[in-house]
Amino acid sequence: MVQPTLFEDEPINSHPAWGIDQATMALLPFADRRVDRTQPVTIQYQAMVAGRPQRISVTMRPGAHLELPSQTDQVIFLGLLQVSHEQGNMERVTFRRAHLFRQMRWSDAGARYEQFEKALERLAGVTMKFETELISRTGTPYRRHLDISHLIDRVEVDDTNDWVTVEWGGLVRQAIELGDFKRLDWQLALNLDNPIAVALYRFLDRAVLHGETNYEIGWKTLAKAIGMSVNYPRPAQFLKRVEPHIERLVESGVITSWDYQRGGKFRFQLTNYLRSQIRRILGEYGVFPAVCRDLTAGYDELHLIRHLDHLQFRKPSTPGGYVTEAIRNNYELRYPDDEPEAFEGLWNLLTSEEQRAYLRFAERFAAAVANGRPAVWPTDIRTVIRFAMTHSIDPERC
Repeated sequence: MVQPTLFEDEPINSHPAWGIDQATMALLPFADRRVDRTQPVTIQYQAMVAGRPQRISVTMRPGAHLELPSQTDQVIFLGLLQVSHEQGNMERVTFRRAHLFRQMRWSDAGARYEQFEKALERLAGVTMKFETELISRTGTPYRRHLDISHLIDRVEVDDTNDWVTVEWGGLVRQAIELGDFKRLDWQLALNLDNPIAVALYRFLDRAVLHGETNYEIGWKTLAKAIGMSVNYPRPAQFLKRVEPHIERLVESGVITSWDYQRGGKFRFQLTNYLRSQIRRILGEYGVFPAVCRDLTAGYDELHLIRHLDHLQFRKPSTPGGYVTEAIRNNYELRYPDDEPEAFEGLWNLLTSEEQRAYLRFAERFAAAVANGRPAVWPTDIRTVIRFAMTHSIDPERC
C-alpha cells in the first residue's frame, strides 16, 4: 500500500468547521435499530425537497453474513467524506485511522477500532436498488445502473501501519460528476452527538437548500426520512421519541421554532439565514423566482457569493440574466487592479467590533486565514466581507 504523508502529524483541531455532505444521501436514512438489519429493508416516502416534491424508493440489502449499516455508521460515512474532501480525491482515499478518529472526536481505544472496521464492512457490503430516479441538487438525474448501487467498492486496512484505503463506489463517484455535494457544518454535526439528530439535521438542511425558512412534513414521512420507526399506534408516541432530537437542533441554532399539529404534521421554522438572503439578493437583481430557487438549491453559497459580488465590477445591462449565466457556467472572475486597495479603504470605515464580526464569518465561511493588511488577504475573504457589507447581511447570523 502506498502510504501518503498527508495528515500524519497534523494538530487535532486544525480542520475548518465546514465540511461536505452528499446531497442525495442526506435523503436516504440508515437502518432503524428496531428493524432486523440482517434482512433487506425498503424505504419509500415522498417529501418536498428544495421546493419540489421528490419521491424516494430504495431497497437496501446487507452484504453476505453482514447487517445493514447502522445509524451510527452514518456518522462514519460522513467522516470518510470529510477526509476525501481534504485530500481532494473523491474516488480513493488513504488515511490513518488515528486521523479519522480525531476528525470524529473518538478515542483510540481498541473498541473503537473494532467498531470502525465493522462499520466499514457494512458500508462496503450494502447494495441499494432504486425504484425511483435519484435527482442531484442541480436537478440532473443519476444514471440508473447497477454500478451506482454501492457506497464503497473496496476497503483495505493495514493494521501494522494503521493505514486505511477506501475506494468509493459508483454512487459517490457519480455524485462528484453531478456536483451533488453540499456544505455541511461538520462541527455542528459532531456537537449533536446523536445519529438521529444528525440525520434530522442533514434531511432538513437538504430539504430547504433552496433558501426557504419554513418547512412542513407529516410524521410518518419524517420518520422514514430520518430512519425512525413508523410502527407507533399514535403519532404522539413518535412525537415523544423525536422531540429531544428536534430540541437539539433548536439549541444548535438550526431550528428557530417548531410546532406539532394534531394529526401528525410538523412545522419547522429554520434559521437558513444566509441561503435565504442569497435568494433575496438574486431576486433583487431581477432573477425570476423559480430560477432563484434553483440557483440557491443547485450551487454552494460561496460560488453564488463570488458571482453576485463580482456584478459590481462588471455592471451588465441585465444583471439578472448575466449573473444566472455566470453562476451556471462559472464565468471567470476578473477584478480591477485597484480592488485590494479599494477593499482596504472600505474595511477601514468599519469599527473594530464590526471588523471582528465580519472577519470571524469570512474566515470560517471561506476556510481561509486573513494575515497582514486587508489588501493582501485571500480574495475569497475580501469577497465574502464585501458581499455581506454591500447587502446588509448580518455576519453574526450566518
